[in-house]
Amino acid sequence: MNIKFHDVISDLVGVSGLKVIRAILAGERNPQALFELCDVQIQKKKRERVLASLRGTWTPEHLFALGQALAVWEFYQKLLAQCDEQIEIVLKELAGPPPSLRRVKTRWRRRQAAGQECAADRDSSKNSDVS
Repeated sequence: MNIKFHDVISDLVGVSGLKVIRAILAGERNPQALFELCDVQIQKKKRERVLASLRGTWTPEHLFALGQALAVWEFYQKLLAQCDEQIEIVLKELAGPPPSLRRVKTRWRRRQAAGQECAADRDSSKNSDVS
């Protein structure tokens, strides 16, 4: 397999790249049909380059290797998703339980009352300085 699709497309494991790879592994060999799987922006800006990059020979050993590479990539994506889930669990544990609304309201009332006391003290000290 001597296609050069990876030289033309910027992200081979992006949406367009994966669509094309999966279609190739499913048996599609027509460059036009593969090109039509690409995003509209790719179709507008890189039509001739993509079509030329998808012309080539398709040897069984290279198709096998491509299939193996895709399987490994997909496996690692699953492992990464599992890691993300575990990280999220640990971060939630480290953050502790969310404060209850009642505690938040109580703190707010205390702060508000303290602010009013400070304002009252400030006002009374101003009045005592004047007299």
